[in-house]
This record gives sequence, C-alpha cells and structure tokens, in this order.
Amino acid sequence: MSTDSPWDYHPDLTQERLSLITEVIKEVRNSTIDTTEAAHKVPWGTGCMVYDRTRERLTSLCNELSWLNVFDSQGHVFLIGSVPVRIFKGSPERPTTKTLAVKDDESLQLCMAFNEEVESELIWRFAVDTSTSGKALSVHFVGLTRSGQAMCRWSPRLHDSHSEVVKSFPKEESIKLVVPPIGSKKYANSRSSIPKRKASTSEDS
Repeated sequence: MSTDSPWDYHPDLTQERLSLITEVIKEVRNSTIDTTEAAHKVPWGTGCMVYDRTRERLTSLCNELSWLNVFDSQGHVFLIGSVPVRIFKGSPERPTTKTLAVKDDESLQLCMAFNEEVESELIWRFAVDTSTSGKALSVHFVGLTRSGQAMCRWSPRLHDSHSEVVKSFPKEESIKLVVPPIGSKKYANSRSSIPKRKASTSEDS
C-alpha cells in the first residue's frame, strides 16, 4: 500500500472535504440506528434506511457546497470536485464485487479527472466499518484497484479535535514563593507564633 494521501493523487480530494463527508456518513448511520425502534431493526431494512438517508443528506449538501455534486440520477455516485466516489459498508481490505463494479460513465469521469486516456488505475470509495449493532466504528477513504487491492487508505484522526481543545487552554502563570532569610525578624516572629507540641508522657499513651 502506498503511503501517499488521497490529495497526493488528486488536489480535489482534500483532507477537509474528506473529513466532512466521513463525519456525515457516521452521523447519519449512528443517528438512524439510535432512532429506530428495536422491533423494526431488521438488518436489511435498517441498511436501506441508512443508505437512503445518507444519500439524501449528501444530495442536500450539494446545494451548499460547490465542490460536491451528484454524479448519477440515482445518487449512487457523488463527485468530490471532479473525482467520482461511492460508499459501501465493510472492510476497506475486503471490498465486494458490487463495490468494485464501475459503470462506463464513472470510468469515463475517472479518466477525465486524472487526465488519462485509458481507465484510471484506482477507484475511490468510502468504506464504513460497523459494530454488531450496525453503528459506524470508523470510516475509511480508499483508492482501490479494479481487483480490489487497497493502494491508498485514509482515515480521519480521532484525536485531532481533542488536541485542539487541549491547546486552547492558557498556560497557568507560575507563582514565585518568596522565602525570607532565616535570620530575619519576620521569620523569627512567624516561628514563635507556632505553638510548641507538649512532650508525650506515659499518661498520654
């Protein structure tokens, strides 16, 4: 696997854009799981709801973000800048045949985005790792070969926001303690004000 980041492959795949999309994917999936009554939580039905709501949210964002657009009429493929991307549930290391399927229009768009006369080497997908409850544990953005090998994988750093919070706290000012000279009158007075402890006797024990 290459150590290059997605934005090293194409300038439209910026970290800020990918972070926003991954957050939307996680938020929609987890909120759908939380608000679905237990009696209605059938894996297939819940998966369909998650997919439809994610597609609706991203389609809505297309009206607000100039760099995000719907590529196909069904909303299965979105464009980040000029790069077509799709979403699938599963491990980024084990994409399914359906995940790797590329229609002619997506293949053509990849060629135009990467200025290649032949089909682009990589296809780009958001892979959603989930728990047994269906909630999103992590979202990865991967560049896959047509055979399913992950050549590029990026995940948002979960501790970034925490680091920013920690950095925002001002440093505490150090307090200098002034110790008077041992021979000073002030030091002697403070010593004399401390009551002496009575020596213990056998009656005290």
